[in-house]
Amino acid sequence: MSADRHQYVPDAMAMGDCRVCGHVEASERHGLMTPDEVSIGGYYRHKKTGGTYQVLMIATMEATMMPVVIYSARQKNGATPNWVRPIDEFCDGRFEPVDMATVPLTKLSRT
Repeated sequence: MSADRHQYVPDAMAMGDCRVCGHVEASERHGLMTPDEVSIGGYYRHKKTGGTYQVLMIATMEATMMPVVIYSARQKNGATPNWVRPIDEFCDGRFEPVDMATVPLTKLSRT
């Protein structure tokens, strides 16, 4: 794993410890979100795909009792597929908050 890709240790997420560098408050030092910074109704861009998504809610996965993010794709064709991802993955650097006024809707990449 490269030094610029930090992941939170799930048990230490509240403390903000980074698995790669061990820094406390890694979100401030490395520009990563913490679970408390995920905003219901907020818009986020997936850094790898460029897709834009709106967070619908934070829920609990019954099998693991871990928090998950439920979010919806924002697409040109009006489709709004919903997705679920563990909150630690949502905050590990894959997504960044965006201002929807400056971001165009994305095209569905799958058929």
